[in-house]
Amino acid sequence: MTTPKYNLTELRNLQEDDELDLSASAIQDFPKAITQLTRLTKLDLSSNRIAFLPESFCTMDKLIRLDIGNNQLHHLPDGIGLMKSLQHLNLYNNKLEDLPLSFGNLKSLKWLDLKKNPINKPLLAIAGNCGTDAECKTAAKQVVNVYMGEKQKEFAHKKAQEAKLKEKVAKAQQEEKIRKHQEKKQKEAEMKQEKDAKQREQASNNKSQQHTPPHKEHQKPHKKETSHNKASDAKKTEKPRGFFRKLFGFIWTCFFYLTLILATSSTIAIGLDCKGLGTPIPGTAPLCKDLSLIGTGNKPSAAFVQNTKKAYGQVLTGYHNQLKPHVAPIQASISKQWKQFAKTDIGKKVESVAFQVHTWIVDKWVKVQRFVQQQWAKIQAWWKSTGQKQFGPALEGFMIGLKMVFQIVADIARHFAGLLVHFVARVKTFFLAWSDGGFNAAMNTLNH
Repeated sequence: MTTPKYNLTELRNLQEDDELDLSASAIQDFPKAITQLTRLTKLDLSSNRIAFLPESFCTMDKLIRLDIGNNQLHHLPDGIGLMKSLQHLNLYNNKLEDLPLSFGNLKSLKWLDLKKNPINKPLLAIAGNCGTDAECKTAAKQVVNVYMGEKQKEFAHKKAQEAKLKEKVAKAQQEEKIRKHQEKKQKEAEMKQEKDAKQREQASNNKSQQHTPPHKEHQKPHKKETSHNKASDAKKTEKPRGFFRKLFGFIWTCFFYLTLILATSSTIAIGLDCKGLGTPIPGTAPLCKDLSLIGTGNKPSAAFVQNTKKAYGQVLTGYHNQLKPHVAPIQASISKQWKQFAKTDIGKKVESVAFQVHTWIVDKWVKVQRFVQQQWAKIQAWWKSTGQKQFGPALEGFMIGLKMVFQIVADIARHFAGLLVHFVARVKTFFLAWSDGGFNAAMNTLNH
């Protein structure tokens, strides 16, 4: 079923006076042309599949009644507080967890329904069930005045704390700048004193050289001393690493070595399985066949990448299943401690910040994935249309040359291995003859 997309002309034909009813129309994407109907006071978008409202929707400041129940909204636009004429708002049966901060500006709101939404507990306690018209009216007042009032106070308090923190940071930076400037001036003064002392010492040495020649033995310790001083000065000028830099370095090192260990152990396990040794690993036979082809200088199968992913996935899944019984109690204990911590005031703030960070990371990751997929699709389309014709022969020639180079390297390695085995055998024969018949007998082995 195709999703209907309404243009401005169609919407004006459906509009009756200042009202527009698009309920149960299988709409998935919000029709942006609605925002051009500036005279609308009543809008019904209920029983559709709308998951997102654009910020431009908030410019409809004459809207009095909005029914958008039975949709898939995850959040409301941040600028919804601009719709100050809104009096009736139906958000029944969506996927809302919280309301934006500007919701507290809807002072004209008299009716609100938030039933069947996964809203947080504080908001649920204030919004109530909205089973009757009176309860919905009470919910509107309580949510706008009480819940959003507290939320705006928390936001203002948070902003004030951030401002104080920024002020402290700026003050600390200024103090650090002054300290560095003073250290620089002190260092320059010390260097000037050292330079003057060297000049005086050189002048006295020049006077003494007129009477007695300088001795080389006395110059060597001076050179050593100056190099030692330079090394000590370099150590002094090294900036100490900060806590977060050390922490990031430690985490990166642990991640690097863990990845290296997992990759090495997985590769060894797959190699042993391909040779028929160790514990059999299901799903590695196609990769073993590809590796055998590569070892003989031939091209692997077209599914080489998928076979590699599948084989390493099987090994890592096995590792995970082995660790799961040991990790599960630790996870349960951490989860229990976290739930207890999340009940405290600090815990709630930490959980809120962690959720925001998680949401930001997931959003960025999804955008990166979509961008990469789009670019990869463009590259594939370009390759099929023009790239293969332009660069296909050159790429094929390059692959043939690469295969030849690989074959030459393999032959050289094979011959080198044979020479090495032969050399080891001759050395072994030489030393056995030496131990049995002496040096002359050992030398005779070289003539054979």
